[in-house]
Amino acid sequence: MTTSGIETADTQTPLDCVPFESQEIQKATKIYGRLSSCTVYLHSIVLDKPSYLLGRSIDCDIVINPSNFPPLSIKSVSKHHFELSCDKDDRAYITDRSKNGTFINSERIDKGLKHALYHGDQIAIGTTSMRIYVYKENEKLLDLPLQLKDYKIVRQLGSGSYGEVWLAFHTTTNKEYAIKKVTKKCENKPNDSCRIDSEVQILQSIKHPCIISIKEVVNSDDAVYMVLEYMGGGELNSLMCASNSPLPENIVKPIFYQILIGIRYLHLRNITHRDIKPANILLQSKQLPAIVKIADFGLSKLIESTSHMYTVCGTLAFVAPEVIDPCYGPYTQQVDVWSLGVVLYTMLSNELPFKSTENGDTRKLILFGELSMTSAPWSFVSSNAKDLIKKMLMRNPEDRLTIHQVADHPWLTKDKVMLEEMKQLLKNNTTSCQHASNGIPPPKKLKIE
Repeated sequence: MTTSGIETADTQTPLDCVPFESQEIQKATKIYGRLSSCTVYLHSIVLDKPSYLLGRSIDCDIVINPSNFPPLSIKSVSKHHFELSCDKDDRAYITDRSKNGTFINSERIDKGLKHALYHGDQIAIGTTSMRIYVYKENEKLLDLPLQLKDYKIVRQLGSGSYGEVWLAFHTTTNKEYAIKKVTKKCENKPNDSCRIDSEVQILQSIKHPCIISIKEVVNSDDAVYMVLEYMGGGELNSLMCASNSPLPENIVKPIFYQILIGIRYLHLRNITHRDIKPANILLQSKQLPAIVKIADFGLSKLIESTSHMYTVCGTLAFVAPEVIDPCYGPYTQQVDVWSLGVVLYTMLSNELPFKSTENGDTRKLILFGELSMTSAPWSFVSSNAKDLIKKMLMRNPEDRLTIHQVADHPWLTKDKVMLEEMKQLLKNNTTSCQHASNGIPPPKKLKIE
């Protein structure tokens, strides 16, 4: 295997990746992307050559052999398994040359035909489960406005239809931050400016150990830059996906508790998040138990005494029935309780309570489907946890537990050990929850001194 182009594994790749020492590239050439390793057996590869061949043959650029691959799986790897190439515009392509197949995002690609690669594509060989690389396009670092000259961009953490999130550090303190750039003008999204203003307003008005904090905001002609607290543990999604089985109840409960008290803090201030889901829950560290914080307030709503919520928004699998069915009329903060219930169900079972391959079917399941807890994982879940989920996923929002009633449920209040551990964990992260809540104390049973 050639040593040119080997780099340290990206720390934002899936949790089963293991970092390797980087090696110098002897000849500087144009880099158009990289293959980020998803296995302990292979190095990550900087793509700086027109083509790469992967397989068991010694003439391949990336040689698969018993020393760098699981012995039981190597039989499914062909001598020339796939070729990766780029065109004059630095667009990457992959071509299958194998007997057992090359898979992109679990879909087998046609043999002998070029298949375009896109940022984040997962590459597997032989079987869909033998995932070896994630393709990542060469990233252009974010240009910061002059007001943020004291920050240096490190790399991109994520992107979406509204903007990008980048890891940066302050050049004086060396402290890491996440800088979120939200573009003001997007096609077919005329209300973006209102959404941005709302997110900034809410973030600047709240302070709680279980809610992401904002350090500063810079407004430019075309975008808003938010300097946010950086959470090195990544999304709750990543923690859940890293395991092939559901998270055990003793791991789930502290995570759920922190999300709960964060949402309760918001509700006490008449703020409804409206997009509670694992992707919007961040962990401060990969070491558990970790501080957990709610993020992404782009869909949040500050409710005035005369205002109502009608907007259909959120992520379908986690959306409450009253959001998608106009028959309910305006909805309330109870939509966050439903979403939190879905998160709890998903953590404990590794599956969604209402999910179909078609959006229309998913909507029907949310509105009319039966909540089931009969699959194998539920035999390991306590009756108190099941009871709480059922009461959080009541279709009628008036029958559903409020966030304060969830906090008083026996599944939490009877676990004195967990409560004391969380009290100490959060106390170490902030002066006190009472100070963070601007004088409004939480219910007595969950009070953090």
